[in-house]
Amino acid sequence: MTITVDYIHQLKKATLEALAVCDAINNETQTISELNTLLPQKGDNKLLLKAEKIFISDFIFVFSKVKTLSEKAQFGLAYYYDAIRNQHFADEKELENLNKLVATNTFKSHFNKIIQDNILFDLAKSKTYLLNYLKQNKHPKFKEVNEAFTTFLNLVCDFDVQKNQNTNDVLGIDFKIHSAIEIEDDSLEKVLEELNGLIGLENVKKDVAELVNLLKVQQKKNLTRS
Repeated sequence: MTITVDYIHQLKKATLEALAVCDAINNETQTISELNTLLPQKGDNKLLLKAEKIFISDFIFVFSKVKTLSEKAQFGLAYYYDAIRNQHFADEKELENLNKLVATNTFKSHFNKIIQDNILFDLAKSKTYLLNYLKQNKHPKFKEVNEAFTTFLNLVCDFDVQKNQNTNDVLGIDFKIHSAIEIEDDSLEKVLEELNGLIGLENVKKDVAELVNLLKVQQKKNLTRS
């Protein structure tokens, strides 16, 4: 496996974007407080965790679901950890040393320690807590965080979300529900059209069509009142 300058640049861009989202979320006291109440921390002395810590734990969870053990993937996850947790970015001028490092037992031990020290919850029972919270609360940062996980999967795990049908399982979240909730006014017909294109589900199609019509009537009433 060869780490390239281009790969380092992509990792730096992705982690800087993730850090910017973390800064924004950390500045929202209510969001951080509510998010922490959802976290299954053990004991009575629960810590108030910042977005960076939760983000890293969520990335580790996703990484474990893909079950990618390549040296490139391990380096990518280690880079994410060092950039987001410590705001330290690997120097592209050290490519030769980096490529030697990832093959050593020292790096493998360091990688295992990152996993053990930064996964906040039992992997078997965990999920992407940050992503789930933002989705359920229709938070404006949901789209950016969703894109951050998509980039992580593509860049680090070599997992194409467009080609894999188990993306929802990997991320521990159902994006179809989110899409249905967040549909724009002008996309109602499009959603109904896509549903009608599916085979069967006649009762579901009927119920959704009635709901769409009801929403349209309600929207017209609201416009008339305003």
